[in-house]
Amino acid sequence: MISTRRLTASWLTALVLLAGVAAAPGQTPAQQGARLTVGLSAEPTTLDPHLSGEIPAHNIARNIFDALLVRDEGMRLTGSLAESWRLVSPTTYQFKLRRGVKFHNGEPFNAEAVKFSIDRQLTHPKSRAKAALGPVERVEIVDEFTVNVVSKGPFPVLLARMTYAGSGSVVMLPPKYVTDKGDDFAAHPIGTGPFKFVEWVKGDRVTLEANPDYWRAKPKVQRVTFRFVPETATRIASLLNGETDIIENIPPDQVERVAGSPNATVGKTSDGMIVAYYQFDTRADSPVKNVKVRQAINHAIDWDTIVKDLLRGHARRRPVPLDPGDLGMNAAIKAYPYDPAKAKQLLAEAGFANGFSFTMPTSNGRYMEDRAVSEAIAAYLGKVGIKATVQPTEWGVYLKSLAEKRTGPVFIIGWGSGLFDADVLVDEFGCKVTYSTYCNEQFEDLIQKARSEANPEARVKLYNRAQELLVEDAAFAGAYQPAALFGISKKVDWKPTIGELIFLWNAGVR
Repeated sequence: MISTRRLTASWLTALVLLAGVAAAPGQTPAQQGARLTVGLSAEPTTLDPHLSGEIPAHNIARNIFDALLVRDEGMRLTGSLAESWRLVSPTTYQFKLRRGVKFHNGEPFNAEAVKFSIDRQLTHPKSRAKAALGPVERVEIVDEFTVNVVSKGPFPVLLARMTYAGSGSVVMLPPKYVTDKGDDFAAHPIGTGPFKFVEWVKGDRVTLEANPDYWRAKPKVQRVTFRFVPETATRIASLLNGETDIIENIPPDQVERVAGSPNATVGKTSDGMIVAYYQFDTRADSPVKNVKVRQAINHAIDWDTIVKDLLRGHARRRPVPLDPGDLGMNAAIKAYPYDPAKAKQLLAEAGFANGFSFTMPTSNGRYMEDRAVSEAIAAYLGKVGIKATVQPTEWGVYLKSLAEKRTGPVFIIGWGSGLFDADVLVDEFGCKVTYSTYCNEQFEDLIQKARSEANPEARVKLYNRAQELLVEDAAFAGAYQPAALFGISKKVDWKPTIGELIFLWNAGVR
């Protein structure tokens, strides 16, 4: 069963509204024509949801596009662009589609659009879902509003991939428009979602306007502007002086300041869904190819102190980069204890008694205190003889280096699956995925078997063993899950839903 202990009533209500299982209240005259400005800490690299693997892009795109499914207040799958679905054979899911839905350009949403969207994610050379959807063999059009998705074997996590959870999700696009535009589609994206794309001024903002024909109901606000404000102090000042209505990524040391403001409050989710962790590049020729070096680095870092003092309790240490609500999360796994003496011993055994040096790139503002955490890690490594030079990097440049696997031996990355399934391990540590720099044949065999195992209990056993192997092999150097901290104007009727995700369909202005 999926754990829901971490869910709060506020975002459960928002998910219910998002799923369309509660009617949207009527707009007041004051809300008609209302505008919202959202301050983001990073600018997206693309608004093509099939080619994006980042929350900064998805948080805009989620308001433009829809998927076939969403989750209800109990985190159960419920219909979005699909009204119903069923397993018609061990390898075939059939979806009955919502009728009368149109893309923003007037193209009809139908079975052709579903087939096109899935095929594109399976075949596009830059697709971020190719490996995640690897078991899918083909899509069959049964009739205008019925499709079969056929996999090579049982693929129980397919339904979770049919929600818009982020990278690896199946998002619906208009076939004719995308075919005509090619990759230029990202310059003016079109979906079926609550807001239409208006403009993207690079380095400054993306603007959306309400879709009056949205199949759930017309949004409460007419216009939404996402502004890119990477500097934390500037982003907070913009909220407090009324230039923005919602901002993300409030640092822990600014929570009291924002909460004490007469104009704003802090919105927080108990767990931010995103788990940030320090990944090793075990492919390249460097000291971290040696498992004892990786184990030494794990023992060298005092994660409990980082979480308590630097992150001020607004994050939790995770023994593996999974959310506790993910199906298959192995609760028995223990993280490496802080033991600098053990770290020195392991380095000596690996032939690095005098340590070594490397450059450690880090995002700067994308994850909670990412630069400061990286600098703290570098300080701990220095105590055992390893010299790590931290290199803060602008998000767009950093993401490109991640995709091209040019990050060096140790680097920060974050994943928030939204799948509520340990299948996200494929995205994080699989041999053939975009952002993974780790490949272990035994681990790969376990996760591939797990994603084709129809029996949930058997899948959990495979996932559990896969996580044990990750820790034994020291595939990463510690993980932490920050709470999602938003600053919200008191004139805005909006609460964070799950993690960092920003859904604005039901946001309003008081």
